[in-house]
Amino acid sequence: MSASSGAGVKPGPIAALPLVGRRSDVASLRLALDDVMDGGGRVASMRGVSGVGKSRLVDVLVSEARARGMVTAVGRGYAVEAGRPFGMWSDALTPLLAALGSGPSAVLARGAEWELSSIVPAFGTRAPAHAASGGDADGRGRLFWNFARFLDRLSQREPLVLVFDDAHYADTSSLELLHFVGRQLEAERLLLAYTYVPDDRMAERVQEVDRSLAGRPRTVRRELSPLTRQDVSDMLHGVFGPDVPAAFVDSLHERTGGLPFFIDETLKALIEAGTLGVGPAGWKGFVTPMDGEIPQSVRAMVRARLAGYASDVLQVADVVALAGPRATLDVIESVTGLAVSALADALDALCARQILCAPTIGGGPYVFAQHIVRMTVAEGISEARGRALHRALATSIERYAGPDAAADVALHLANGGLAATPASIPHLIRAGRDALARRADPEAAAWLRDALAVADRQPEPVLDPLEVIRLLEDAALATQRAGNAPEARRLLLRARDAADAAGNHEARAEVRRRTANAFVIEGRVDRALEEFAEAERAARLAARPDLVVRVRVATAMALQSIGRSADGARLLEEVVDDVEREGNPLLRARVHRALVLIYGWTGPIAKVEHHSARALEASRVAGDEEVAWSVHWALATLAGLHGDGEGIALHRREAERLANLLHSPPLQAATAEVAIEHASISGEWQEALETARTTIPLARAVAPHTLLPRILVWTGLVHLGRDQLHEATRLLDEAWGLSGADRAGEALPANVHNLVLAHTGRAALHLHRGEWREALAMGERGLELADRYGYVAWAIHRLLPQSAEAALWLQDFTRAEAVGRRLRAESRSLDHRLGVAWADAIDALIARLRDHRRDASERLLAAADDLEAIPFPFHAARLRRNAAQVLELDGRLEDAVRQLRHAHDTFVRLGAEFELRGTRSQLRSLGVRLPPRQVMEGAGALTGRELEIARCVSRRRSNKDIARELDISSRTVSTHLSNIFGKLGVDSRGALADLIREHPTLAGLGTTATPAESSRRADSPVR
Repeated sequence: MSASSGAGVKPGPIAALPLVGRRSDVASLRLALDDVMDGGGRVASMRGVSGVGKSRLVDVLVSEARARGMVTAVGRGYAVEAGRPFGMWSDALTPLLAALGSGPSAVLARGAEWELSSIVPAFGTRAPAHAASGGDADGRGRLFWNFARFLDRLSQREPLVLVFDDAHYADTSSLELLHFVGRQLEAERLLLAYTYVPDDRMAERVQEVDRSLAGRPRTVRRELSPLTRQDVSDMLHGVFGPDVPAAFVDSLHERTGGLPFFIDETLKALIEAGTLGVGPAGWKGFVTPMDGEIPQSVRAMVRARLAGYASDVLQVADVVALAGPRATLDVIESVTGLAVSALADALDALCARQILCAPTIGGGPYVFAQHIVRMTVAEGISEARGRALHRALATSIERYAGPDAAADVALHLANGGLAATPASIPHLIRAGRDALARRADPEAAAWLRDALAVADRQPEPVLDPLEVIRLLEDAALATQRAGNAPEARRLLLRARDAADAAGNHEARAEVRRRTANAFVIEGRVDRALEEFAEAERAARLAARPDLVVRVRVATAMALQSIGRSADGARLLEEVVDDVEREGNPLLRARVHRALVLIYGWTGPIAKVEHHSARALEASRVAGDEEVAWSVHWALATLAGLHGDGEGIALHRREAERLANLLHSPPLQAATAEVAIEHASISGEWQEALETARTTIPLARAVAPHTLLPRILVWTGLVHLGRDQLHEATRLLDEAWGLSGADRAGEALPANVHNLVLAHTGRAALHLHRGEWREALAMGERGLELADRYGYVAWAIHRLLPQSAEAALWLQDFTRAEAVGRRLRAESRSLDHRLGVAWADAIDALIARLRDHRRDASERLLAAADDLEAIPFPFHAARLRRNAAQVLELDGRLEDAVRQLRHAHDTFVRLGAEFELRGTRSQLRSLGVRLPPRQVMEGAGALTGRELEIARCVSRRRSNKDIARELDISSRTVSTHLSNIFGKLGVDSRGALADLIREHPTLAGLGTTATPAESSRRADSPVR
């Protein structure tokens, strides 16, 4: 407002001061918006003291985003709702989902609405009861990943800006989800922004998130400082014109510390007091001495502004300040008891003076325009009045918000002084169990332990003994999920003692089973076995044969984990006939599944086939897709270890279908691991790397200590084969650390499979570097672990062949021969085709290197043929190189060249640079013209994914349709098409379609994908 324009006008409140002194901050946010519009996700954090202008910067960000046509959603943290699970996210996304509508929301959720409603109840459905069960170990990771993918799909419709103001007041689960989504951002068109006050007593958790995200290249961090004297001058001149005296600018800057909110409130106070006003010539009053006229703090200033309001208005402000996100019209009316007209006048007055903001959607809450105003109002409420209001709010919120508001009701009861009374216990329990079902584990643990503490303080028991046991079990589950295993075990031991005291055998069995599982998680299997034995005895006394079987299954898995697979199998074999007679398909499925997991690693193979068939049949009858998935996954894994390509394809396809049906990212990642491992050994190295590229981030998010190490090893081995030593070393070292291999021997490893495979990766690394003794030592350490835990299949798959290779390089033929004998014997017992081929290769190499047998080349080539047929092309080609050396010494140069050319083609196709250099050197020494050093042209050059896309083009699918069908991005489709055009020598989609239809190999021998195959491909999230 200029000086002249103010003449004769009665001054009112200043709506908004110009945004000055924030040019670099605004520029950074604009660049972040540019990146998001271009398809790159960004995180922006803004931190600074109260009143420094964070909220004003948020307003600018949201306005700019909307001007660009982006979708925006704003959530806020409230101190009063710090225990409400995912409150900040629900606050932001509820209006957005309401505007989107249930149909589009369901499409974007891809069938996971019931799960996503755990975070934002506006999805309309709640998770089923089994979501809170202890067996759902991957639930939180699955929930977070599916939610992140929902945001990704939402942002692909229209660029999305999510802003969280005052994040230092957010609940723990909201911040954990913020951290998770922030770490996943890559190609999403999403800006995730948040503000916080670093010196607030509740800021520690958000600062941890901020420090973690700060190291990522997609994060923008802004530290907001107070305005300079020049900034204040520019601001005042922008509002009042050029005639503001310098003395006034100096005084205002000094007294307000350059905080925009303080400046704003000071000017409003001066105008309302009549000190600063409009005269005939414009604004006047700048020369009035300011000493004593500006309150000493922002809070004092706010209180001075509110002092002139009527009691009805102040009463409403008090209720809104304490109600936080539950300050709906119904709640305010109920608590204040004001007549409708009086309430409307009070709300209108507060909104007109920009103290409150009216709801943006029907039924939404009233909120304070400035957090510091709300805090000032709340602090001004007397203790007695505050308690009364909190109690009234608890009653009103329970009445109007229903079961979803359990946490809010409990919080208000606590603030109302009723936290330690029996009346609070039902609300605390309800809040805790609601949080447990929603996978808000930190909040669930806090609520349930509070309920226990209140019950413990009562002079007389207030809960039924069985309810106490259930409460202890739920608290233990939440505490365990939240990462405090010792405290969870303490709660379970207390529940165990309570069950013993109650004399309830069924409860005793359940509690002891859970206690045993807690000991297993801690690696204390000896104590776990004691608890399992007591649990089984109690289950028998309770006449619960089904519970006996469940205990037996858990016991068998614990025994396998310490290398007592035979004992575990015996326990299950003792009950398998009873289970079959009982006819419970769920129990049958779980028993047979457990036996598959045991016999799969130890043999005999006939028992694996028998129990897998029974497990799949029972899981089909029971409708238990997760058991069916685990059987198919185990069979696909074992088929990979045996070199059974047909078995891998069959069981992996079914595992993929079930993992997608279950909407389970951990299961999808585990299935993709099979694909990566198979592609790594079968020679589809590019396919392996493409799958790993999308699977590693997923595994890092949902299974960093279980699944990720194995995927890193398989991927590292591919890079090693391509002589990409730096990348291979990085991946294999990470797998080594995650598996706990550097701590092997200290305690029972958490995952023996990862530990064995970590040694496999390290042994391969030493072999590649020519460190033969280190490779042999590493292989033998891995073998010792595999032998200790009975994992014969791992020993056959890589460790024994690696040990034999190292021994051969060292010319320790006695050791190599012993390894070969063991490999052959154990492979035959498991009908392990790959192991027998390895044993033949070892024998052939010994025949050449030690015995100088004349038939060495034929034996080497026979072993190469066997490995190639499995297929294991990389190692087969290495044997052909070796055979070529023998053929050359025998004077059979033509045969030597033929084998080297064969090996050369394989190494070119794989990109095995190290072996390729050696092969070309051999050919050069024979005086042969070197073949082209490039990937072959034509159909054989395409990867499996490229072939799928090419066939889709032949069926006249657009890039968008192909992306939807194969569940990849349109950008990825375009990249693949560029590669396909180059490989096949075409320059248009039409030419490609003609070539596909005319070429039998590309067209799939005249066939197209069946609807079922197309569905499977479309469902795959990681191919």
